[in-house]
Amino acid sequence: MFSDAHNNPPPPPPPPPPPSNRYDKMLKLGVPKCAVEQKKQIDRIQAKDLQNVILRKTQTNETKKESNNSFMPSVDELRYALQSLQKIDIS
Repeated sequence: MFSDAHNNPPPPPPPPPPPSNRYDKMLKLGVPKCAVEQKKQIDRIQAKDLQNVILRKTQTNETKKESNNSFMPSVDELRYALQSLQKIDIS
């Protein structure tokens, strides 16, 4: 009567071919073209190139304030500070 060949669904279509390289994949995923171009430039830099770079030392600004540890507030300053404090109820 009915054979098994007529009941089987058709095979799924073959998957699309993978992108030829990672940059094509980035473009396919929607990454802007300028970002892909920048990534290409960064990937061309080798570790040995970075090891050959000589960095210049920059001058630091030595603007330290001299601390005056002998500062003592006046009695009036202390009274004013005490008035601005709020009492709290501990009970």
